[in-house]
Amino acid sequence: MNDHKCIYRYRQIWGDYSLKDGIWVSEKIKVRECTECGQTKTVSRLPTNRRSYCQPEENGDLMADAITFNCISTILRVLYQKKNSVGYRVLVQNVAQRGFSFTQIEEGITCLFQKGWLIRQEKRAGISRWEIFKLEIIPFKWPEVESTLGIRRFDRTDILTQLSLVTMENEQAPMAERLRRILSNQYEQLLSKEEGVLSVEGRTLASSRYPEKYLTIMNTLLEIYGLVKTHERISFRNLALRITGESKGLSPYKKDIEQLLGADLRGFYIYDHSDLCYVSGPFTYRIRGLKGSGKGGYPYIILTEETVAEIEIMEMPKTQILVIENLTVFEEILRRGYYERNDVIILFSQGYISQVQISFILKLLTHAQISEIFMWADPDPFGIDIFRNFSRHLEKLGVEVKPVLMDKHSCKRLRIMKPLGNADQELLISSQQEGLPEGLQQLWKYFVDSGMKGEQESFLEVLTDKELLELIPVL
Repeated sequence: MNDHKCIYRYRQIWGDYSLKDGIWVSEKIKVRECTECGQTKTVSRLPTNRRSYCQPEENGDLMADAITFNCISTILRVLYQKKNSVGYRVLVQNVAQRGFSFTQIEEGITCLFQKGWLIRQEKRAGISRWEIFKLEIIPFKWPEVESTLGIRRFDRTDILTQLSLVTMENEQAPMAERLRRILSNQYEQLLSKEEGVLSVEGRTLASSRYPEKYLTIMNTLLEIYGLVKTHERISFRNLALRITGESKGLSPYKKDIEQLLGADLRGFYIYDHSDLCYVSGPFTYRIRGLKGSGKGGYPYIILTEETVAEIEIMEMPKTQILVIENLTVFEEILRRGYYERNDVIILFSQGYISQVQISFILKLLTHAQISEIFMWADPDPFGIDIFRNFSRHLEKLGVEVKPVLMDKHSCKRLRIMKPLGNADQELLISSQQEGLPEGLQQLWKYFVDSGMKGEQESFLEVLTDKELLELIPVL
Protein backbone atom coordinates (compact mmCIF):
# COMPACT_ATOMS: atom_id res chain seq x y z
CA MET A 1 0.00 0.00 0.00
CA ASN A 2 1.33 3.43 -0.89
CA ASP A 3 2.35 5.69 2.01
CA HIS A 4 1.48 8.77 -0.02
CA LYS A 5 -1.37 10.16 -2.00
CA CYS A 6 -0.72 9.68 -5.69
CA ILE A 7 -0.73 12.79 -7.81
CA TYR A 8 -1.30 11.81 -11.41
CA ARG A 9 -0.35 13.39 -14.67
CA TYR A 10 -1.47 12.24 -18.09
CA ARG A 11 0.56 12.11 -21.26
CA GLN A 12 0.49 10.44 -24.63
CA ILE A 13 3.25 8.26 -26.05
CA TRP A 14 3.70 6.19 -29.17
CA GLY A 15 3.69 2.47 -28.67
CA ASP A 16 5.97 -0.08 -30.29
CA TYR A 17 5.56 -0.65 -34.00
CA SER A 18 3.82 -3.74 -35.29
CA LEU A 19 3.50 -5.13 -38.79
CA LYS A 20 0.00 -4.84 -40.24
CA ASP A 21 -0.71 -5.60 -43.88
CA GLY A 22 2.98 -5.26 -44.68
CA ILE A 23 3.28 -1.81 -43.07
CA TRP A 24 4.92 -0.95 -39.76
CA VAL A 25 2.34 1.07 -37.78
CA SER A 26 2.08 2.29 -34.20
CA GLU A 27 -0.68 3.14 -31.73
CA LYS A 28 -1.14 6.17 -29.52
CA ILE A 29 -1.19 5.28 -25.82
CA LYS A 30 -2.57 7.48 -23.05
CA VAL A 31 -0.65 6.90 -19.82
CA ARG A 32 -1.41 7.93 -16.25
CA GLU A 33 1.76 8.41 -14.19
CA CYS A 34 2.20 9.28 -10.51
CA THR A 35 4.59 12.19 -10.02
CA GLU A 36 5.59 10.82 -6.58
CA CYS A 37 6.27 7.10 -7.04
CA GLY A 38 6.43 6.90 -10.82
CA GLN A 39 3.76 4.19 -11.03
CA THR A 40 2.16 4.12 -14.45
CA LYS A 41 -1.05 2.76 -15.84
CA THR A 42 -2.35 2.56 -19.37
CA VAL A 43 -5.59 4.48 -19.67
CA SER A 44 -6.35 3.93 -23.35
CA ARG A 45 -4.87 2.73 -26.61
CA LEU A 46 -5.81 4.44 -29.84
CA PRO A 47 -4.85 2.66 -33.10
CA THR A 48 -3.45 5.05 -35.70
CA ASN A 49 -2.15 4.91 -39.22
CA ARG A 50 1.16 6.34 -38.09
CA ARG A 51 3.68 4.68 -40.36
CA SER A 52 7.30 4.02 -39.49
CA TYR A 53 9.86 5.69 -41.74
CA CYS A 54 12.01 2.58 -41.29
CA GLN A 55 10.68 -0.45 -43.11
CA PRO A 56 12.40 -3.81 -43.58
CA GLU A 57 13.34 -4.55 -47.17
CA GLU A 58 13.60 -7.99 -48.72
CA ASN A 59 17.32 -8.26 -47.98
CA GLY A 60 16.75 -7.57 -44.28
CA ASP A 61 18.16 -4.04 -44.36
CA LEU A 62 16.10 -1.05 -43.33
CA MET A 63 15.04 1.78 -45.57
CA ALA A 64 14.88 5.26 -44.01
CA ASP A 65 14.38 8.80 -45.22
CA ALA A 66 17.33 11.20 -45.06
CA ILE A 67 16.35 12.83 -41.75
CA THR A 68 15.75 9.51 -40.00
CA PHE A 69 18.99 8.09 -41.37
CA ASN A 70 20.94 11.09 -40.03
CA CYS A 71 19.20 10.65 -36.68
CA ILE A 72 20.12 6.95 -36.63
CA SER A 73 23.76 7.82 -37.36
CA THR A 74 23.70 10.36 -34.52
CA ILE A 75 22.22 7.80 -32.09
CA LEU A 76 24.91 5.28 -33.03
CA ARG A 77 27.65 7.90 -32.67
CA VAL A 78 26.42 8.86 -29.18
CA LEU A 79 26.38 5.19 -28.15
CA TYR A 80 29.86 4.75 -29.62
CA GLN A 81 31.21 7.77 -27.77
CA LYS A 82 29.55 6.66 -24.52
CA LYS A 83 31.28 3.27 -24.81
CA ASN A 84 28.06 1.48 -25.77
CA SER A 85 26.08 1.89 -22.55
CA VAL A 86 23.86 4.90 -22.05
CA GLY A 87 20.60 5.64 -20.28
CA TYR A 88 17.61 6.46 -22.42
CA ARG A 89 17.21 9.98 -21.02
CA VAL A 90 20.89 10.77 -21.61
CA LEU A 91 20.71 9.40 -25.14
CA VAL A 92 17.64 11.48 -26.01
CA GLN A 93 19.19 14.63 -24.52
CA ASN A 94 22.45 14.18 -26.48
CA VAL A 95 20.70 13.48 -29.78
CA ALA A 96 18.17 16.30 -29.26
CA GLN A 97 21.05 18.76 -28.81
CA ARG A 98 22.00 18.02 -32.42
CA GLY A 99 18.67 19.34 -33.69
CA PHE A 100 16.44 16.24 -33.81
CA SER A 101 12.90 16.13 -32.44
CA PHE A 102 11.65 13.57 -29.94
CA THR A 103 9.56 11.93 -32.66
CA GLN A 104 12.58 11.58 -34.95
CA ILE A 105 14.64 10.10 -32.11
CA GLU A 106 11.86 7.60 -31.38
CA GLU A 107 11.81 6.65 -35.05
CA GLY A 108 15.56 6.13 -35.06
CA ILE A 109 15.60 3.97 -31.93
CA THR A 110 12.69 1.90 -33.23
CA CYS A 111 14.53 1.41 -36.51
CA LEU A 112 17.62 0.11 -34.69
CA PHE A 113 15.48 -2.31 -32.68
CA GLN A 114 13.88 -3.59 -35.87
CA LYS A 115 17.30 -3.98 -37.45
CA GLY A 116 18.41 -6.07 -34.48
CA TRP A 117 21.28 -3.79 -33.48
CA LEU A 118 20.00 -2.62 -30.08
CA ILE A 119 19.08 -4.36 -26.85
CA ARG A 120 17.43 -2.68 -23.90
CA GLN A 121 17.23 -3.42 -20.22
CA GLU A 122 14.13 -2.39 -18.29
CA LYS A 123 14.56 -0.62 -14.98
CA ARG A 124 11.16 -1.91 -13.96
CA ALA A 125 8.14 -3.28 -15.75
CA GLY A 126 6.05 -0.80 -17.66
CA ILE A 127 5.31 0.47 -21.10
CA SER A 128 6.76 3.95 -20.75
CA ARG A 129 9.95 4.40 -22.73
CA TRP A 130 11.14 6.77 -20.01
CA GLU A 131 11.55 3.71 -17.79
CA ILE A 132 14.17 2.15 -20.07
CA PHE A 133 17.32 1.89 -17.99
CA LYS A 134 19.89 1.76 -20.76
CA LEU A 135 20.45 0.93 -24.40
CA GLU A 136 23.31 -1.13 -25.74
CA ILE A 137 24.53 -2.17 -29.17
CA ILE A 138 24.66 -5.94 -29.56
CA PRO A 139 28.39 -6.82 -29.40
CA PHE A 140 28.63 -8.79 -32.66
CA LYS A 141 27.00 -5.85 -34.50
CA TRP A 142 29.92 -3.51 -33.78
CA PRO A 143 31.61 -4.04 -37.19
CA GLU A 144 28.38 -3.02 -38.95
CA VAL A 145 28.00 0.01 -36.67
CA GLU A 146 31.57 1.15 -37.35
CA SER A 147 31.03 0.66 -41.07
CA THR A 148 27.84 2.77 -40.94
CA LEU A 149 29.68 5.56 -39.11
CA GLY A 150 32.64 5.38 -41.50
CA ILE A 151 35.03 4.35 -38.71
CA ARG A 152 38.09 2.39 -39.80
CA ARG A 153 39.85 1.07 -36.73
CA PHE A 154 41.96 -2.09 -36.55
CA ASP A 155 42.70 -4.12 -33.43
CA ARG A 156 46.18 -5.54 -32.74
CA THR A 157 45.70 -8.62 -34.94
CA ASP A 158 44.35 -6.62 -37.87
CA ILE A 159 47.13 -4.06 -37.51
CA LEU A 160 49.72 -6.83 -37.90
CA THR A 161 47.99 -7.92 -41.10
CA GLN A 162 47.94 -4.36 -42.44
CA LEU A 163 51.58 -3.81 -41.50
CA SER A 164 52.63 -7.00 -43.28
CA LEU A 165 51.05 -5.64 -46.48
CA VAL A 166 52.83 -2.30 -46.07
CA THR A 167 56.25 -3.96 -45.72
CA MET A 168 55.84 -5.59 -49.15
CA GLU A 169 55.23 -2.27 -50.91
CA ASN A 170 57.87 -0.09 -52.51
CA GLU A 171 56.62 3.47 -52.52
CA GLN A 172 58.44 6.14 -54.52
CA ALA A 173 56.56 9.12 -53.07
CA PRO A 174 58.81 10.58 -50.34
CA MET A 175 56.10 11.02 -47.71
CA ALA A 176 54.71 7.53 -48.32
CA GLU A 177 58.20 6.03 -48.10
CA ARG A 178 58.84 7.80 -44.79
CA LEU A 179 55.62 6.40 -43.36
CA ARG A 180 56.39 2.96 -44.76
CA ARG A 181 59.67 2.88 -42.83
CA ILE A 182 57.93 3.85 -39.58
CA LEU A 183 55.24 1.19 -40.06
CA SER A 184 57.73 -1.49 -41.14
CA ASN A 185 59.76 -0.83 -37.99
CA GLN A 186 56.65 -1.38 -35.86
CA TYR A 187 55.91 -4.62 -37.71
CA GLU A 188 59.38 -5.96 -36.91
CA GLN A 189 59.05 -4.94 -33.25
CA LEU A 190 55.65 -6.59 -32.83
CA LEU A 191 56.91 -9.81 -34.41
CA SER A 192 60.25 -10.06 -32.58
CA LYS A 193 59.49 -8.52 -29.17
CA GLU A 194 55.70 -8.80 -29.16
CA GLU A 195 55.78 -5.17 -28.07
CA GLY A 196 55.69 -2.07 -30.24
CA VAL A 197 57.23 1.21 -29.11
CA LEU A 198 56.75 4.50 -30.95
CA SER A 199 59.60 6.82 -30.02
CA VAL A 200 61.41 9.94 -31.19
CA GLU A 201 65.08 10.51 -30.30
CA GLY A 202 64.89 7.93 -27.52
CA ARG A 203 61.73 9.37 -25.98
CA THR A 204 58.79 6.94 -25.90
CA LEU A 205 55.55 8.43 -27.19
CA ALA A 206 53.39 5.30 -27.11
CA SER A 207 53.76 1.62 -26.30
CA SER A 208 51.61 -1.43 -27.02
CA ARG A 209 51.63 -2.07 -23.26
CA TYR A 210 49.09 0.75 -23.13
CA PRO A 211 46.96 -0.24 -26.12
CA GLU A 212 44.45 2.64 -26.27
CA LYS A 213 46.95 5.34 -27.26
CA TYR A 214 49.19 2.97 -29.22
CA LEU A 215 46.37 1.52 -31.35
CA THR A 216 44.90 4.98 -31.97
CA ILE A 217 48.22 6.35 -33.26
CA MET A 218 48.94 3.21 -35.32
CA ASN A 219 45.49 3.36 -36.92
CA THR A 220 46.10 7.03 -37.70
CA LEU A 221 49.48 6.32 -39.31
CA LEU A 222 47.97 3.56 -41.46
CA GLU A 223 45.17 5.89 -42.55
CA ILE A 224 47.63 8.69 -43.38
CA TYR A 225 49.70 6.21 -45.39
CA GLY A 226 46.64 5.46 -47.51
CA LEU A 227 45.92 9.18 -47.96
CA VAL A 228 49.44 9.89 -49.18
CA LYS A 229 49.30 7.03 -51.69
CA THR A 230 45.97 8.16 -53.14
CA HIS A 231 46.60 11.94 -52.77
CA GLU A 232 43.27 12.24 -50.92
CA ARG A 233 42.82 15.38 -48.81
CA ILE A 234 40.90 15.19 -45.56
CA SER A 235 40.30 17.51 -42.62
CA PHE A 236 41.82 16.63 -39.25
CA ARG A 237 38.29 16.57 -37.83
CA ASN A 238 37.10 13.99 -40.37
CA LEU A 239 40.26 11.96 -39.86
CA ALA A 240 39.46 11.86 -36.13
CA LEU A 241 35.89 10.78 -36.87
CA ARG A 242 37.21 8.03 -39.13
CA ILE A 243 39.59 6.67 -36.49
CA THR A 244 37.88 7.31 -33.15
CA GLY A 245 34.27 8.15 -33.98
CA GLU A 246 34.68 11.56 -32.29
CA SER A 247 35.56 14.85 -33.98
CA LYS A 248 38.13 15.68 -31.27
CA GLY A 249 39.26 12.12 -30.68
CA LEU A 250 42.75 12.68 -32.14
CA SER A 251 43.43 16.08 -30.56
CA PRO A 252 45.37 14.62 -27.57
CA TYR A 253 47.65 12.72 -29.97
CA LYS A 254 48.19 15.31 -32.70
CA LYS A 255 51.50 16.61 -31.33
CA ASP A 256 52.89 13.07 -30.90
CA ILE A 257 51.84 12.10 -34.44
CA GLU A 258 53.56 15.15 -35.93
CA GLN A 259 56.73 14.38 -33.94
CA LEU A 260 56.73 10.83 -35.30
CA LEU A 261 56.28 12.11 -38.84
CA GLY A 262 58.83 14.87 -38.36
CA ALA A 263 56.58 17.36 -40.14
CA ASP A 264 53.32 19.25 -39.98
CA LEU A 265 50.26 17.23 -41.00
CA ARG A 266 49.63 19.58 -43.93
CA GLY A 267 52.40 17.77 -45.79
CA PHE A 268 50.32 14.60 -45.59
CA TYR A 269 47.13 15.96 -47.21
CA ILE A 270 45.50 16.78 -43.86
CA TYR A 271 44.15 20.24 -43.10
CA ASP A 272 42.63 21.79 -39.99
CA HIS A 273 39.80 23.74 -41.57
CA SER A 274 36.95 23.25 -44.00
CA ASP A 275 37.87 22.65 -47.62
CA LEU A 276 37.01 26.11 -48.93
CA CYS A 277 37.98 28.13 -51.98
CA TYR A 278 39.33 31.62 -51.18
CA VAL A 279 39.34 33.68 -54.37
CA SER A 280 39.26 37.23 -55.72
CA GLY A 281 39.03 38.23 -59.36
CA PRO A 282 37.16 39.79 -62.29
CA PHE A 283 34.44 37.23 -62.94
CA THR A 284 30.73 36.93 -62.36
CA TYR A 285 28.88 33.74 -61.56
CA ARG A 286 25.41 32.35 -61.02
CA ILE A 287 24.24 29.77 -58.52
CA ARG A 288 20.64 28.65 -58.04
CA GLY A 289 19.36 31.64 -59.98
CA LEU A 290 21.35 34.21 -57.98
CA LYS A 291 24.23 36.24 -59.41
CA GLY A 292 27.49 37.05 -57.68
CA SER A 293 30.89 38.58 -58.36
CA GLY A 294 34.44 37.42 -57.71
CA LYS A 295 34.96 40.85 -56.16
CA GLY A 296 31.79 40.70 -54.11
CA GLY A 297 33.80 40.81 -50.88
CA TYR A 298 36.91 42.67 -49.76
CA PRO A 299 39.55 41.53 -50.21
CA TYR A 300 38.16 38.14 -51.32
CA ILE A 301 35.15 35.82 -51.32
CA ILE A 302 34.92 32.28 -49.93
CA LEU A 303 33.24 29.49 -51.89
CA THR A 304 32.18 26.26 -50.19
CA GLU A 305 32.51 22.82 -51.75
CA GLU A 306 28.77 22.79 -52.48
CA THR A 307 28.97 26.23 -54.13
CA VAL A 308 31.86 25.18 -56.38
CA ALA A 309 29.93 22.08 -57.45
CA GLU A 310 26.92 24.14 -58.58
CA ILE A 311 28.53 27.42 -59.65
CA GLU A 312 28.26 28.60 -63.25
CA ILE A 313 30.82 31.14 -64.48
CA MET A 314 28.96 33.84 -66.42
CA GLU A 315 31.33 36.59 -67.59
CA MET A 316 35.09 36.90 -67.41
CA PRO A 317 37.61 39.00 -69.37
CA LYS A 318 40.89 37.60 -70.62
CA THR A 319 42.81 37.02 -67.43
CA GLN A 320 45.48 35.05 -65.57
CA ILE A 321 45.41 32.90 -62.43
CA LEU A 322 47.82 33.25 -59.52
CA VAL A 323 47.70 30.51 -56.86
CA ILE A 324 49.29 31.40 -53.51
CA GLU A 325 50.15 28.92 -50.76
CA ASN A 326 50.21 31.29 -47.76
CA LEU A 327 47.05 33.00 -46.44
CA THR A 328 48.89 36.09 -45.11
CA VAL A 329 50.57 36.68 -48.48
CA PHE A 330 47.26 36.07 -50.27
CA GLU A 331 45.48 38.74 -48.22
CA GLU A 332 48.38 41.21 -48.26
CA ILE A 333 48.96 41.35 -52.03
CA LEU A 334 45.23 41.90 -52.57
CA ARG A 335 45.38 44.88 -50.21
CA ARG A 336 48.55 46.15 -51.91
CA GLY A 337 47.07 46.51 -55.37
CA TYR A 338 45.90 43.20 -56.82
CA TYR A 339 42.28 43.67 -55.75
CA GLU A 340 42.01 46.60 -58.18
CA ARG A 341 43.46 44.66 -61.12
CA ASN A 342 41.01 43.23 -63.65
CA ASP A 343 43.40 40.87 -65.41
CA VAL A 344 44.28 38.37 -62.68
CA ILE A 345 42.35 35.95 -60.44
CA ILE A 346 44.05 35.28 -57.09
CA LEU A 347 43.40 31.98 -55.31
CA PHE A 348 44.63 30.70 -51.92
CA SER A 349 45.65 27.02 -52.10
CA GLN A 350 45.82 26.26 -48.34
CA GLY A 351 49.12 24.43 -48.85
CA TYR A 352 48.64 21.47 -51.17
CA ILE A 353 45.93 22.22 -53.71
CA SER A 354 42.60 20.56 -52.91
CA GLN A 355 40.15 18.87 -55.24
CA VAL A 356 37.63 21.66 -54.60
CA GLN A 357 40.12 24.29 -55.78
CA ILE A 358 41.07 22.18 -58.80
CA SER A 359 37.37 21.87 -59.69
CA PHE A 360 36.97 25.66 -59.51
CA ILE A 361 40.05 26.25 -61.69
CA LEU A 362 38.72 23.78 -64.26
CA LYS A 363 35.45 25.75 -64.41
CA LEU A 364 37.46 28.92 -65.06
CA LEU A 365 39.45 27.15 -67.79
CA THR A 366 36.28 26.14 -69.64
CA HIS A 367 35.78 29.82 -70.56
CA ALA A 368 39.02 29.79 -72.59
CA GLN A 369 39.83 33.26 -71.23
CA ILE A 370 42.78 32.14 -69.08
CA SER A 371 46.10 33.09 -70.67
CA GLU A 372 48.54 31.77 -68.03
CA ILE A 373 48.56 30.12 -64.60
CA PHE A 374 51.17 30.96 -61.95
CA MET A 375 51.93 29.54 -58.51
CA TRP A 376 53.78 31.18 -55.63
CA ALA A 377 54.69 28.85 -52.76
CA ASP A 378 57.23 28.82 -49.92
CA PRO A 379 60.90 28.79 -51.01
CA ASP A 380 61.52 25.47 -49.26
CA PRO A 381 61.42 21.76 -50.23
CA PHE A 382 57.74 21.46 -49.34
CA GLY A 383 56.96 24.53 -51.46
CA ILE A 384 58.58 22.83 -54.45
CA ASP A 385 56.59 19.66 -53.72
CA ILE A 386 53.37 21.71 -53.53
CA PHE A 387 54.21 23.26 -56.92
CA ARG A 388 54.96 19.83 -58.39
CA ASN A 389 51.66 18.46 -57.05
CA PHE A 390 49.67 21.35 -58.57
CA SER A 391 51.47 21.05 -61.91
CA ARG A 392 50.64 17.35 -62.16
CA HIS A 393 46.94 18.11 -61.78
CA LEU A 394 46.97 20.48 -64.76
CA GLU A 395 49.54 18.87 -67.03
CA LYS A 396 46.94 16.21 -67.88
CA LEU A 397 45.02 19.03 -69.57
CA GLY A 398 48.10 20.34 -71.33
CA VAL A 399 48.20 23.43 -69.08
CA GLU A 400 51.58 24.69 -67.88
CA VAL A 401 52.05 26.23 -64.43
CA LYS A 402 54.79 28.84 -63.98
CA PRO A 403 56.53 29.44 -60.61
CA VAL A 404 56.73 32.92 -59.06
CA LEU A 405 59.70 33.97 -56.87
CA MET A 406 60.72 30.32 -56.57
CA ASP A 407 64.34 30.55 -57.73
CA LYS A 408 67.78 30.86 -56.17
CA HIS A 409 68.20 34.58 -56.90
CA SER A 410 64.85 35.51 -55.30
CA CYS A 411 65.49 33.32 -52.27
CA LYS A 412 68.86 34.98 -51.61
CA ARG A 413 67.10 38.36 -51.31
CA LEU A 414 65.39 37.26 -48.11
CA ARG A 415 66.76 38.74 -44.90
CA ILE A 416 65.76 35.78 -42.73
CA MET A 417 66.60 32.18 -43.58
CA LYS A 418 66.06 29.05 -41.50
CA PRO A 419 67.95 25.74 -41.41
CA LEU A 420 66.29 22.78 -43.12
CA GLY A 421 64.37 20.45 -40.81
CA ASN A 422 64.57 16.65 -40.82
CA ALA A 423 61.46 16.38 -43.00
CA ASP A 424 62.92 18.92 -45.47
CA GLN A 425 66.16 16.97 -45.76
CA GLU A 426 64.36 13.66 -46.25
CA LEU A 427 62.22 15.24 -48.96
CA LEU A 428 65.34 16.48 -50.76
CA ILE A 429 66.97 13.06 -50.57
CA SER A 430 63.97 10.99 -51.64
CA SER A 431 62.43 13.29 -54.29
CA GLN A 432 63.57 13.83 -57.85
CA GLN A 433 64.29 17.25 -59.33
CA GLU A 434 63.94 16.06 -62.92
CA GLY A 435 61.00 17.58 -64.73
CA LEU A 436 61.05 20.77 -62.66
CA PRO A 437 61.48 24.19 -64.32
CA GLU A 438 65.08 25.43 -64.48
CA GLY A 439 64.58 27.97 -61.69
CA LEU A 440 63.22 25.33 -59.32
CA GLN A 441 66.10 22.97 -60.09
CA GLN A 442 68.57 25.73 -59.15
CA LEU A 443 66.60 26.41 -55.98
CA TRP A 444 66.69 22.68 -55.19
CA LYS A 445 70.49 22.64 -55.48
CA TYR A 446 70.68 25.78 -53.33
CA PHE A 447 68.81 24.00 -50.53
CA VAL A 448 71.17 21.03 -50.76
CA ASP A 449 74.32 23.19 -50.75
CA SER A 450 73.31 25.75 -48.12
CA GLY A 451 71.08 23.67 -45.85
CA MET A 452 68.81 26.73 -45.49
CA LYS A 453 65.25 27.58 -46.53
CA GLY A 454 62.98 30.64 -46.62
CA GLU A 455 59.36 31.56 -45.99
CA GLN A 456 56.93 33.15 -48.40
CA GLU A 457 55.87 35.84 -45.91
CA SER A 458 59.45 37.15 -45.77
CA PHE A 459 59.06 38.50 -49.32
CA LEU A 460 56.51 41.02 -48.04
CA GLU A 461 59.33 42.76 -46.14
CA VAL A 462 61.72 43.08 -49.11
CA LEU A 463 59.36 43.74 -52.04
CA THR A 464 57.83 47.15 -52.73
CA ASP A 465 54.21 47.50 -53.87
CA LYS A 466 55.45 48.16 -57.41
CA GLU A 467 57.57 44.98 -57.41
CA LEU A 468 54.63 42.96 -56.13
CA LEU A 469 52.34 44.26 -58.89
CA GLU A 470 54.98 43.46 -61.52
CA LEU A 471 55.18 39.80 -60.47
CA ILE A 472 52.25 39.07 -62.80
CA PRO A 473 52.51 41.03 -66.09
CA VAL A 474 49.63 43.30 -67.05
CA LEU A 475 47.63 42.01 -70.01
